Order: sequence, then structure tokens, then C-alpha cells
Amino acid sequence: MADRTCPECNASVLRDNQRFCEKCGHHLDSSEPTKATTGGPETQATDPPKKPPPQPTTHESAADKPAADKPADPDAPISIRRPFEPLAETDPTDVGRYQLLVRLGAGGFGTVYLGQDEDGGLAAIKIIHPGLAADPTFRGRFRREVELGMRVRSQFTTRLLAADVDAPQPWMATEFVDGPSLSEAASKKPLDQNVVLAIAAGTIQALIDIHAAGVIHRDLKPSNILLTEAGPKIVDFGIARAGDQTAVTATGAVLGSPAFLSPEQVTQGESTEASDVFSWACSVCFAVSGQSPFGEGAPAALLYRVVQQDPEIPKLDAPLGDVIAASLAKEPGDRPTPAHIATTLGIPSGTDAAARRVVQQNWQLPGGFFDPVRPIGVKRRKADSRLLGKGQMIKTGIAVAVAAAIITGVVLSGGSDNGDGDGTAQPTGTPPPTNAVPLSTTTAAPSITVAATTTISTTTQVPVPEGLVASILEAQDATIRIDVTGTFQYPSDDEPLDLDSGGSGFIIDPSGLAITNNHVVAGASIIKVYVGEQEVPRSAQVVARSECSDLALIDIAGGGYDYFDWYDGEIQTGQKIYAAGFPLGDPEFTLTGGIVSKDQASTGLDTYWASLKHQIEHDARLNPGNSGGPLLTEDAKVIGVNYSGNESTRQEWAISVKEVLPILDELKAGWDVHSIGINGEAFYDYSEDRYGIWVVSVESGTPADLVGLQPGDLITRVENMAVGD
Repeated sequence: MADRTCPECNASVLRDNQRFCEKCGHHLDSSEPTKATTGGPETQATDPPKKPPPQPTTHESAADKPAADKPADPDAPISIRRPFEPLAETDPTDVGRYQLLVRLGAGGFGTVYLGQDEDGGLAAIKIIHPGLAADPTFRGRFRREVELGMRVRSQFTTRLLAADVDAPQPWMATEFVDGPSLSEAASKKPLDQNVVLAIAAGTIQALIDIHAAGVIHRDLKPSNILLTEAGPKIVDFGIARAGDQTAVTATGAVLGSPAFLSPEQVTQGESTEASDVFSWACSVCFAVSGQSPFGEGAPAALLYRVVQQDPEIPKLDAPLGDVIAASLAKEPGDRPTPAHIATTLGIPSGTDAAARRVVQQNWQLPGGFFDPVRPIGVKRRKADSRLLGKGQMIKTGIAVAVAAAIITGVVLSGGSDNGDGDGTAQPTGTPPPTNAVPLSTTTAAPSITVAATTTISTTTQVPVPEGLVASILEAQDATIRIDVTGTFQYPSDDEPLDLDSGGSGFIIDPSGLAITNNHVVAGASIIKVYVGEQEVPRSAQVVARSECSDLALIDIAGGGYDYFDWYDGEIQTGQKIYAAGFPLGDPEFTLTGGIVSKDQASTGLDTYWASLKHQIEHDARLNPGNSGGPLLTEDAKVIGVNYSGNESTRQEWAISVKEVLPILDELKAGWDVHSIGINGEAFYDYSEDRYGIWVVSVESGTPADLVGLQPGDLITRVENMAVGD
């Protein structure tokens, strides 16, 4: 064959029928000219597999890392635009071939770090939380995410670089993208029409490539679209699935973000390529207006609008406006295919090269669009004599996660030599088997290390009361999923809605007393509670509530329940915490980890539901439906109540234990605290230029009910004080 090179990165193209560049992943369109080379030794290469190998536990290759991610000097100081935080004392320092530099944030199932290999290549490293690593079902889900990530190759998706699904804490490394999400960018200022067209073109081409690999994304939304200097990229296959597989969830579960789900995902739990098209159209609308075409508000109201109401489509130039309207059809069969959309947008061949031309022609970002770079202040460690070969990590500590050691009671001796000269401390007992096999030439087994100065002792045994949850691995046992039914009148809807909604909560007493957010149960006529892994619901009723603190105490039928204890220490910035709960409509328990960013947020956190005096700001991801669940310390003590989050700023909040404990006795006595008996939303009345509280529902027998307040009323003054004041 004639020698060729990739027109994108100049890497050798080794076979006539090669469809993808083995170095940069560029799609080699047969109609696109390639550059001639002077020849050289050929090596065997294969096309990306149409189906994943049976057990792809580890994927790691130096050729997979994009050249653009590598600094000219591997030892040069690193500066990035993305927000970051220093590593906490309990964070690992290495994983696989990567040194971990800083924290980038916390995802739904793990913490994300910036990592660097010995060649200077940067990657985003997601490490799964130890509480989930022990769950075989979750490991299966994570394995599937890795398998699907290996399938997809596109100019407009991030690439999987390495992974180990059998490590003590599973991890994956993906291409590091140093740019904001569409959610962050459009929340600040709606984007220009030409930029929106470029985003639409790049992301629809990404869907074509994703679907061509037999994958359905299922959770396309603005926060999963990153914006780079060259165009958009779709990320996160966390709840994606193969087109020929069923989802790993129970029947009726609703996975995804309510404002960007398709009607069939809401009503049937089904996802097809047409579902991704619907979510794509919602995301494009967000780029123009800063919100979903189905508005904002309570998740239950959003789901109702997605299924029953017409979208509010912002003004879009032709032909994009017409294709967006068609893509938001309620019936999947009435929506255009990604290929048809691509043709309409000027990508007739449906290839990366054609899409890239459309993106380049329209990618005209305003000055100051990207945040300035900031030095991370961390230097890459020099390789020492123990670096056995390319791809192997420098072993400098304990080759197990500290959190796992605390949970299992293993005693580790920091820094002792085990006789093989690697200086790695070994746990007593036999470690669990691993099937991790690197795809690179290295023979080193990937592992996670922490500084070897940690010493753990189990000399003193403290008896644990029966039923008390004392380990983060047992957090599910006392966490509850709450389903409610009620009638609500939202300001965005003309008529009252009969809705099913819900959230999370946690048990604080063996008798069945439990805490949740008031906004989870406000207006509910029926409350059903699922405890831990139980599939049969228990009935529950509200004992008392505090509207100002957004807290409700409920009583679950029965008794003999596992329960949590309260944290009584000082809340420290940087303290490790875990947010537990059940995503909306999903019976699968989630546990996300992070650290306390602020032990006391600087001002009262005002939302639709309450105004708090004491709240914790943290970075443990809260999914819709996690509201009311416990925020836990490493020893499973409740330090706060999950409350609210801001996806665009990556901020999450919990009601501090300091707010809960002072009123807990009053709630247990059945006294409402700072409550008048309404479930309301902050609202601005444009017609009268005034602020107020929109009454969504009224609790029977409360002061609000006794004075005649009804759903749909607008409260503008309280005791002669304007609500806006």
C-alpha cells in the first residue's frame, strides 16, 4: 500500500481500510486526502472493535494520549483554567501510571483528579469511592462504562486513556479538557447564534459516532458538554448503555436529569437513539437561553412538562430552529435521525472532517470567554531507580486505599520493606484477587497509593450499639428512599398537578423516626418509604416540620430499624464527607465522596424552600432525588442533611448538624418550628413588579389553612413587611 499519514496529527496510516487514526482517533474519511510519507517499518494495528472484549479490565497505551495534552517540557510548571483544589491528606497520590496533582471535583460516583504521567501527559482521573467499590452491582456498572468508553472514537468526545475496574478502588483516566461546560458558559451569558450552530454541529456528529459504536448516551445535558478552544466535546458515559443491552436498573427507574430527559425515558424508562436526539435539542436550547425548553423548578414538575406540555423554544436561526423543533417531538418516531440533522446543518457526509469544518467556520468565541490559567503549584516527582519501565508507577506508599483499611480494620506498617525491594507496606492477610491486565507492555499491576505515614490501629475496641450504623459501607441500611403523591400548583402551570415525586432521608432512631427535607414531603397526601435494599414500601407520616430550616421529621411504620448517630465534633474545612441517597426514581443507592469546602457558608442559603442559618458547602455530588439524605463523616456520623446544589458552579450544600440538633427535640414532640403550613416557591410577579411566595400546596390544619390560603395564591407581605424586603 502507499504510505500515508493522518491529516490531523501526521501519524502513520498503516492499512488501506483503516477507519481511525491510532494516535489521535481522527476518523479517516475515504474521501479525505491523506499525506504521503517517506515510508518506514509497519507495525500491526487493528480497527476499534465494534464490540468490547470480554474482560477489558485495563486500557492503557502511550499512543492513545493526545499530543496536545503533553507539555513540551514534562517538568514545566502546569497551569490550567479549570477550578481545582489541593489534594486532601486522605487523597491517593498515585494511580496506575499517573501521579495525582490536584482535585478537579466530585462526580456522581467518584472523585475526579488531574493526573500526569512520566511523559508529562495530563488526564482526568476518576476514582470510585470505597463505599461503592465493595458493591458488585456497581462494579458491573463501572465495567460497562469503561467498555462503552473504549468503543467510542470521535473528534467530539473525550477519549478513554486507561482504566482498572478490578483495583481496590476502580478508576479510569480520560482525556483532560481544560474548558468550561456548556452549563457553566451559558448560565453566565447566552451564546451567539454562530457558536450555538457550532455546538449543535459538533455534538450531533458526536452522537453519530457514539451510536455507530452501538452506544446510547442516555444523559446528554449541558454539564456533559465541554467547550474547548477547538469546539465542543461530549463527556461522561456513566449511565450510557449499549444499544443491544437493557439498563442495569430496576423496572420503572428514571435515570438522568429531569429537564433534559425525553418523554419515553420518563414514562417507560426506555432509551433509544431518538432519546439522545431529544436531549441534544434541549441542550442546544440551553446554549441560547440558559435554561431547558421545559423551564426550571421541582423535578416532578419538570418531568410532567416534558411529557405533557409543549417546549418553549428560543429564537434560533434557520435551519437550526426548524430541526430543533422537530427533534423535540413527543413521539420518538417523529424526530429526525442524527444523520438527517447533520445533513441539515451542512454536514452531508456525516463525518468528523465535515463536522469539524462547520465547527471551525462558526467557532467565534468572544474575548474573555475562557477563564485565565492558574498555576496548580504542584511539581511532578522525578522518577527514581524503582521505576522499572514505561507505564509503571513509582511505589512510594501503601498500595491500598486508606478508607478501605479503616473499614476492614487492617493494621498497616508504614514504609517497611517486604523483601522485594519496592518499599511498599503489605497488609496482614491475603489481598483480594485482581484480574487487572494492562494493555500496554508494562507488567506492573495498577494500584492506588497514599503517603506511607498513615498508621492505623485496632487495639481499642469500642462496642457498637445494636442497629447503629458505624461504617460507611453500611450507610445504605439506614438511608431511605421516599415516594410521595400529592396535588401541587406551580407558577409555571395553569392547573394544579397530581404528581408523584420524592427524595431521600435517613433513620435516626430504631423506632422508625427519620429526617428528610420538608420540600420532599410538603404537600404530600401519601408517603411511602423504602428502607435500604427493601423492595416493599412502608407507610410513613409527618410528625413535625420546620419550613425555615427545610427539615421534616417523619415516622415510618414498624420498628427495629438500623439508624445513624449525629456528629458532635468540630466541622473542619477539608474534612472528608460522603453524601448518601437515591437519585430521583432510581432504586439504586448512591454514595458520593468529597470534602467540606466551607464549614459555614458566608451567607444564608436562600432557595425555593427555605433560608438557612447554618449550612455546609462541599463538593460531594448531589443528584436530583438526593435531597434529604444524610451527609456523613468517614465513620458514618451524620454531619448534615443533603439540601441543594448548583451544577454550573459545582457547589453543593447540606443543612448543618448545627441547624438540626437545636430544634430536634421540638420536632420529636410534634411541634412545628418556624412554619405556617405552606409549600412555596420564591416568585417574581412581572405584571405588578413585586416579589412574593407562590403557594404550591397547603398543609391541612395549619395556620395557613385556617386563614384560607390556597394553592396558587401569592404571598407578598408578612406582618406588614414586603416579602422582597
